[in-house]
Amino acid sequence: MEKNKKIILLIEDNKLIIDLVVIVSEDENFELISARTLKEAEVATEDVSPYDLIFLDGSLGVNTELNTLPILAKIKSKGFDKPIIGISNSHNDKLVRAGATHGVSKDRIINEILKIL
Repeated sequence: MEKNKKIILLIEDNKLIIDLVVIVSEDENFELISARTLKEAEVATEDVSPYDLIFLDGSLGVNTELNTLPILAKIKSKGFDKPIIGISNSHNDKLVRAGATHGVSKDRIINEILKIL
């Protein structure tokens, strides 16, 4: 890992979105860490200090109900003060009320990465 390379944590279960962000990460020179399940998200958020930006889907798995609020609470409880962006087509309002910086629809994630980095 390069010293000045930005690190993004992408908590998202849609493989197509992850693959798209991987392609952009290669072009834009940032490191991508992804978590596709709640268990992977729990592990990836044990230490949030390396991340410069976190994208958080509202629901992981086959369930379309909001199920990532405990992950968001864990991130916030660790004092993470950098952007946490909700990426959901239906849960962003709830994610923002729970502490996310703001939310974007999934089709806007690449624009958001380029704007912030």
